[in-house]
Amino acid sequence: MTGAQEAACCSMASRANETMIITYQDGQQAEAILLEMTGSEARLLLRGAADVEVFTKFHDAWISETCEPVTLRLAAPKPAAPEYRDTDFVCHPDLAARLIAMLPTDSEPATALPSMPRPADDAPLAGCCA
Repeated sequence: MTGAQEAACCSMASRANETMIITYQDGQQAEAILLEMTGSEARLLLRGAADVEVFTKFHDAWISETCEPVTLRLAAPKPAAPEYRDTDFVCHPDLAARLIAMLPTDSEPATALPSMPRPADDAPLAGCCA
């Protein structure tokens, strides 16, 4: 294990509940949640498993409970949720007028909807749902 890998592993000790990737000798990978890590032991809960697996560090290598060498690394962070702006939800003025006209009022009886030309089936509504 290189110095950089050693530093990364040591920094994992304070990262309980982080998602980890376990790479087995045959190349298979598994996702797990880091429950606890000490200097020579890592307790992980593999996705879909009911039991915790313990990995032991032995001569700079992580070993599974079945004595198989594995690589442990932090998973890439999940992308942040997109930020929305008010303009993402602005409706086309013609559609807004039609919707407002549909609202009932206390002072006047319901009236027929204002006519509005229908766009072609393949034409997107400008400014709406873009």
